[in-house]
Amino acid sequence: MRISGLDSAGIGTLFSSLSSKSTGVGTFGNTTSMLGDYYSIKSGSYRKLLKSYYQMDNVSASDGDKVTKDDTKVKNETKQLKEVKQDATDLTSAAGTLLERGSKSVFKKTQAGEKESGTSYEYNTDAIYKAVKEFADSYNDMITSGQKSKVNSIVNNTSSMMSLTATNANQLKQLGITIDADHKLSVDKDAFTKGDMTVAKSLFNTQGGYGYQISVKASMVTNAAELRLSDGSYNKNGVPSMSNLMSSYESYI
Repeated sequence: MRISGLDSAGIGTLFSSLSSKSTGVGTFGNTTSMLGDYYSIKSGSYRKLLKSYYQMDNVSASDGDKVTKDDTKVKNETKQLKEVKQDATDLTSAAGTLLERGSKSVFKKTQAGEKESGTSYEYNTDAIYKAVKEFADSYNDMITSGQKSKVNSIVNNTSSMMSLTATNANQLKQLGITIDADHKLSVDKDAFTKGDMTVAKSLFNTQGGYGYQISVKASMVTNAAELRLSDGSYNKNGVPSMSNLMSSYESYI
């Protein structure tokens, strides 16, 4: 005897629990549940349910890959922000050395010797050159990392530095300092040491001068980088914060 694909053995198994006592749920209820499972399998709805389940699992894996990619992007952004922060800090320090006054100033004149007209004093051009070269190297590093940033305030302050440099190009050139196509500074040592150190002092050792203004912009870049690093927000293009990433990760655990 067969009923809807079940033979007598299958029917016996299906209804074997009818004679047994049950707790909580009635025997007829258990049988109805089994019949429901059977028809779910027979009709294909169970297969569809499984298929849907595994599709959802695949979507979760895909979303997990996206979170991993976002995490990698955040790590790259963090690395870049730390780099630009360090470059800005170094530039501020280099400018600070040139801005020093008094006994620590590289522009302090030293006694050159005795002449008939009296004691003569002159600038230590080698010391000034060394400090200006360090400034130029730090400036170049700052321009490189600043232009790579996706943070508006960092990009804007980097652009302001390049504009300030372009504005002072003629005075810088008097000291053998030129600007190349990449907006980087190049210092010719021979031309610098033969140049007018009063021009150098005007550029790098005065309040409101070129060096001072560059230092201010570099400090602003440092502050902007620190802010982004502290709150985990990186740019206006939708890079997620660390807190958002953690929430995303937790939703897949």
